[in-house]
Amino acid sequence: MTVTERGQTDSRSNVTLTSRVEGTSTIIFLVPEGTAAKAPIIAEVAGTVTEIVPPEAADDEIESTSSEEQTSSTGVTAVVVTDGNGAEVRHEVTVVEPTRLRVEVGDAVEVGEPLAGDLLCELDSSELREEYKEQVIKLKQAEADLVKAEANRTIQRSQNRSDEAAAHLAQTVAELELKKYLGESEARRELERFLENEKLRNPDLVVEEVLAEFSGDDRSLAARYGPDFEPVSDVSEDEQPDDEAAAKKEGEFAQQRNELLGAVTVAEEDLARTREVFEFTKRLARKGYKSLNDVEADRIAVTKARIALSVAREKLGLLDEFSKSRTAEEMLANFVESVAAKERTETSGTAALKAFEKEYEARVNALEIEQSKHDRLTQQLEACLMFAPSDGIVVYANQQSRRSSDNVVIEERATVRERQAIIKLPDLNRMQVDAQVHESRISLLDENGRGGSFASLDADGDGSLGPTEMPDWTWNALVHADVNDDGRVDLDEYRFPVSLRIDSYPGERFLGLVQSISSVPSPSDWMRPNLKQYAAEIEIVDTGGRSLKPGMTTVVEVLVKHRANALQVPVQAVVGVGSKRYCWVLDGGATELREVRVGDSSTTGVEIVDGVVEGETVVMNPRTHFAKVIEELRGKNAGGGAKGRGAKKPSGGPGSPGA
Repeated sequence: MTVTERGQTDSRSNVTLTSRVEGTSTIIFLVPEGTAAKAPIIAEVAGTVTEIVPPEAADDEIESTSSEEQTSSTGVTAVVVTDGNGAEVRHEVTVVEPTRLRVEVGDAVEVGEPLAGDLLCELDSSELREEYKEQVIKLKQAEADLVKAEANRTIQRSQNRSDEAAAHLAQTVAELELKKYLGESEARRELERFLENEKLRNPDLVVEEVLAEFSGDDRSLAARYGPDFEPVSDVSEDEQPDDEAAAKKEGEFAQQRNELLGAVTVAEEDLARTREVFEFTKRLARKGYKSLNDVEADRIAVTKARIALSVAREKLGLLDEFSKSRTAEEMLANFVESVAAKERTETSGTAALKAFEKEYEARVNALEIEQSKHDRLTQQLEACLMFAPSDGIVVYANQQSRRSSDNVVIEERATVRERQAIIKLPDLNRMQVDAQVHESRISLLDENGRGGSFASLDADGDGSLGPTEMPDWTWNALVHADVNDDGRVDLDEYRFPVSLRIDSYPGERFLGLVQSISSVPSPSDWMRPNLKQYAAEIEIVDTGGRSLKPGMTTVVEVLVKHRANALQVPVQAVVGVGSKRYCWVLDGGATELREVRVGDSSTTGVEIVDGVVEGETVVMNPRTHFAKVIEELRGKNAGGGAKGRGAKKPSGGPGSPGA
């Protein structure tokens, strides 16, 4: 029993070239259908293209030109690739339409990268080229912005180091001035007092942090330079003063006060001395030994000494009451301000550096984006040129639309969409037939039990079939399913044998095996939305030496069941009335209506189990000639039915219509 469908030949190994250009594009060049395409010439070594030798037919004056100019002539071109060791490898390329060189002098190539190939299709790239030119400008601008951002970041780092060093120097100078004036111990005490007063005016002031900046003790040095800091001194350990002596170090204020105290003491002693001289002069003057002028001079000297003492005491008072406070307060304020200024410098420098670092990161990201766009456009331009990846015959990927009666035709100036198939390169040595099986017959091709229907042919019961157990041509097809190559086909390896009749070769039979059947129905045609068909792939195992081409119309006859000595009649000779089946058999000069019992059926024949014997002639078109009788049978069947076989009825005249 066979299932008959129609299909078309196709290659089992198709290389499909699809559009990789985003959106839609227009075909501006297309090689003729049926052109023999060749596999690309690939680089045998990794290196650099150092020379492209023009075709031998070209003039010696022809200089190295672009690939498009070189392909305008025909001949043998040599592409020289120099590897890393300086060795030159020549690759010969036969430049004949549609072959194109795909590299230029100076290009770096890897092993396996194509140097030349057959250009099968070219898509319009004019808009992409304009966009590519604009993108090159944007990419260069992004690169320049990145260089500028990196320079700004480097400059800011250097500026931060300079500013921090200057701020640290200013703080150190302010600290040294304070210590120089008050001495270390007095300076620290005054600083603590000053900070406590400042804390009242400025609650945000952190006293401990400011004191930590004061390098008067090891705690501040450790806070500044780390816990492992060890101060370096030019004084040896033997020469180091003890803590008590170090604490008694005095500053400029003490020196100034001591000087003023000394001046007061000197003035007091001068006053005492001048008074004694004055008193002595007065005594001598009373005795007549000194003149009044001498007395007056000594009195004036006493007055001068008294004034000098008063001035010295006033200077000392001013120093104690005003100068010290003013100078100390200014120096304390300068030190605290230098600490704050250093902190501001570090904070502002850090913030500015972070800003430049973020700008640098943004420029890096912007460059990556622009580079990605550039790479995408480069790929899109490359996708506009579709080269043959392997040998094959060019076949246009024309399609019939399932949504309308329009066909998708591949031709120059046609518009194609992204991922649309344009060209197929079939392998003509491996052909198959693509067929559609109607849902009413798909159960006959159930792959789960595909060997069960032929199990009865296994005469020796070994679970396999041999050439003596198979009917007619089927073994010639099934032998290709013999995976063990032992001259027999296991039932679990069994594939449905197929007889193929190709319209291009009338009268010839080609053999095939069912390769696969889709588990889901194919998309419906827009004119027949309720039609359910399942795609079947049939491997052609014997072409009879013919060179088959894709797209040939084929009649497919799948042998789904075989039963020896089975009697069958054409399917159109049997009429169903209710649950019963009837045939009209020629008996002499008249026709005889017989009820028959049927078995399996196919698209062409019905197995007769009982009712007709071998050799009898049946009427092929009873529905045309016996329409009235069929209506009567339907009426009787509805009211109780006819009685069995053998009832002779008038046929309306002698003869054998449609036998």
